[in-house]
Amino acid sequence: MKRIFKFLLILLVGLLSGLSPTGYAASVPPLADTAQIAADTSRVVVRPFAVDQLNTYRDNPEFQYGTDVRPLTSAWDRFWRQVREYIWSILRSRSYEGFWKYIIYGFVVVLTVYVVLKLLQVEFTGLFGKKVKAFTVPYETHAENIHELDFNTLLEEAVQQKDYRRAIRLYYLHTLKQLTDQALINWQPGKTNRSYIREIQPSKLRKDFEKITALFEYVWYGGSPVDETHYNITRQAFVTFNQLIGRHA
Repeated sequence: MKRIFKFLLILLVGLLSGLSPTGYAASVPPLADTAQIAADTSRVVVRPFAVDQLNTYRDNPEFQYGTDVRPLTSAWDRFWRQVREYIWSILRSRSYEGFWKYIIYGFVVVLTVYVVLKLLQVEFTGLFGKKVKAFTVPYETHAENIHELDFNTLLEEAVQQKDYRRAIRLYYLHTLKQLTDQALINWQPGKTNRSYIREIQPSKLRKDFEKITALFEYVWYGGSPVDETHYNITRQAFVTFNQLIGRHA
């Protein structure tokens, strides 16, 4: 009875595992005879690396998988980075909700208006005041030599043409010639009027020359029209000053 029970148990285990005792034994292949395996006597050829080709791959950036090194930043870059961090710290702070918010808004508005006006090519001086009309000199003055000018002829010509602005300039050049002749100034082409004022040593003469220089510059560079009455008043100031030069001779 016990033998039958063991046989049935073995048969049940075999059925459950999908293998029968006879099938399992038949499915296992017989072990090969190790004595019949031939030894491998083929020659092994060792192939070395091609050095040139290896260096080519090593120098190719596409085959370099190391960690990228962050480039060094300049002092200028570090400065702007700190500025950006400072601005962001302000924007993140609570005080930004009050004072700084309106400051930044105002700056953005002013910058926007400036850019728009520049794009429209609008002159800023014309927005806040009267634009000064440019005065064009009708002839060249840089080549004038006070020692070669015929003042009497040129003055008569300018007055006849009612070019009173040019006549006043001729009076001023004539005054510079007299100061040069008296060794009170050192006249040179291209020298400024301020330089001549500083060169005059007598204080009274220097102050009077500064006044007629201001009259000349107002007429010549001011661009306002000069009538005969204005010309006669200015001319008299030059005549008086030229007489003062004669007394310092």
